[in-house]
Amino acid sequence: MNPIAEIYSRIPLALRAMPYAVAIPILAEFAQHAVEIQLGMYDPGGPGAAVNAPLRMIFGLIKVLCLLLFLLFAIRWWAFEGEAKRAATPGILFFKGLGLFMLIEFGGESLMRLMGQGLSWAAGSAIPMVGRIVIEALPIFLWWFAITLLLPWFIGMIVEDKDMNPRRSVTAIGPRIVSTFGLLLAGLLPGVILHYAISYAAMGRAPALVWAMLLLDAFVVGLLAISLASAYFTIYRHAARRLRFGEEGEAGLA
Repeated sequence: MNPIAEIYSRIPLALRAMPYAVAIPILAEFAQHAVEIQLGMYDPGGPGAAVNAPLRMIFGLIKVLCLLLFLLFAIRWWAFEGEAKRAATPGILFFKGLGLFMLIEFGGESLMRLMGQGLSWAAGSAIPMVGRIVIEALPIFLWWFAITLLLPWFIGMIVEDKDMNPRRSVTAIGPRIVSTFGLLLAGLLPGVILHYAISYAAMGRAPALVWAMLLLDAFVVGLLAISLASAYFTIYRHAARRLRFGEEGEAGLA
């Protein structure tokens, strides 16, 4: 099966097999939207100060944690072929993997963000806003691209695969880093684009329409959570298969 088709084929399966897990990010997203509506973020005239309201930030953090919880559970669910109890009872290697992922991924991203801001400052105030955004975003994007080499290792620890290590991860991804990164974007960008499109389109609408649009957006975020988790798992699955069986073995993936 084509890897992109594989990513999206898991969406209906996940909706049927683990609806309560999928409901977690959906409810978290809708709860944040409810707070945003009450703060007046979608009123005519723009979001104003509601964007940085502490209550919105709190619910935003809760949403991120719920998304992370779902991603981890879904990846383990697929790895353990639907054994919910095993997926929900991680071992030591899982926590090691989660900790290393947070440290390396977000630590590196923070450093790249500082680098981008430094480059933007060095470029001077004469540079246009678009150029400044590109300069600040480029190091972060390059970091996301580079860290693709370690995704099978991170996911391997999440699913407690003791055979996957950094060297094997780089070996599996190295020649395919561009296509693998593209696969990750394929699982992420469609949902992200639709999510922001709905949110911006809801600005200034009639209250009933705002509620309806943001309810739809919450379901979109749920679908995005599935597709992103599926993209991570697909990358790991193909890498592990190549390492164990070679190129011929990967062709047998269904």
